[in-house]
Amino acid sequence: MYHDAKELNQKIGKLSGHFSIEVKKKYYSQFNRSALSVGLNIAEAAGRYSDIEMCRHFDIALGSLAEVVACADHLKDKDILTIDRFSEIHNAAFHIAKQIQGMKH
Repeated sequence: MYHDAKELNQKIGKLSGHFSIEVKKKYYSQFNRSALSVGLNIAEAAGRYSDIEMCRHFDIALGSLAEVVACADHLKDKDILTIDRFSEIHNAAFHIAKQIQGMKH
């Protein structure tokens, strides 16, 4: 799960590195921070001993995944990301979310 989140973060970092300056000003920071947050919160959850604390960090990771997909959706609507790139990000996020949900139960 952490490995998948790390791959998603790297993919978004590479994609956003090619954005125009105007797009970087609007989306770069938020897109990259939310992608990084997914893996960091999964890692932090792994270091928690109480189920409540672990689930809290998993919930934060899920929120960050939703934010990644929302940013990608905005970029798709502005023709900055292709539908294929958007689908790739969406599918990766969905896969990670399923893994997180599995850990919460």
